[in-house]
Amino acid sequence: MPIEVGPNWYIYSMHFTAIITTPINIIGVLIILFCQKSQLASLRWHLLTFQICSLTSDFFINIGTLPVIYSPFPIGRPHGILTHIFQFLGFQKSTEAQCIMVFVSLYITAGSVELLFFLRYQIILPMNHKHKLSTFSSVILVFLYQVFLITMMIISFHYAVPDQEVAKAQFARLYPELQYLIIDEHVYFVCVIVELKHALFLASCFLRLALGLATVILLIWLSNRSLHRFDLSVKTRKIHLQLIKSLCYQISIPIVAFYVPLLAVIGPLMFSIPNTQSEFFQIIFFISLIFCSLHTFLGTLSMMYFNRHYRLWLISTVKNKSFTTTLPTSKFLVAKDNASRIASAMF
Repeated sequence: MPIEVGPNWYIYSMHFTAIITTPINIIGVLIILFCQKSQLASLRWHLLTFQICSLTSDFFINIGTLPVIYSPFPIGRPHGILTHIFQFLGFQKSTEAQCIMVFVSLYITAGSVELLFFLRYQIILPMNHKHKLSTFSSVILVFLYQVFLITMMIISFHYAVPDQEVAKAQFARLYPELQYLIIDEHVYFVCVIVELKHALFLASCFLRLALGLATVILLIWLSNRSLHRFDLSVKTRKIHLQLIKSLCYQISIPIVAFYVPLLAVIGPLMFSIPNTQSEFFQIIFFISLIFCSLHTFLGTLSMMYFNRHYRLWLISTVKNKSFTTTLPTSKFLVAKDNASRIASAMF
């Protein structure tokens, strides 16, 4: 059965999900910004960082690149707006740049999760603890760690990906009946024949996932141990436990929603599973890509549901059709309004 170059139902579905998910994700950012709960004061900016990073990775996948992969071959073409932007700017290696941007955005999102739990652990520690770091030092430490991981990923990516002209010639020689897949210069070959270097690159990506999960689990355990080890009030301990629990739910749902469908995408590509170009497998393949693009959307919904403060604030705001904020801009507007009233009273 021939491989479909660009199924319209898949591209339209990605556009439709972007229309639905983008407003919800932006609402999630607004909820974090405008919800005035003292219990969330130490969490607001850390959670906002994660939400923005996750929103950015969602944009690159769903709108920016919109990848169409020619399963069972690790070959594909982007159909997102970044292709048109790079083409307008005359950038020659636009598809390679988009691949790297997607990987970097995912790595940064994983780093923001680690930063979120690391800062939560640091807040729990008492001031005189030997492992206590300032917020600035914590951010710098996590930042340098992420720079190292991203640098190693980019190096392994460049080592694994072949020269595109050579790869196209090799593919045309091995699969002359599939030359129609090479429709233009934006078609990108990760590999033609899976070699050790490609397996190593894939292993490095899964190693990053394993490191992230291990780091988060360790930080959750350390935070829980610190809550029961140090002298804290019952109310403070309860608040910290509730926040950690809601964070675990909020993070775990998008992780499962992204990586489980991703396995259905990577499996046929890396292990050359036969008969995956059939219509049934192609539908499963593209549906998995659509589910991958929903990770931020599901994370935002889980934040609204599992975080009681955000949930109650959202319900109250919808009922009252108004919201308040402690942001500096609102203080400026209040001061301006008060000055106007004073001027009116004087005259």
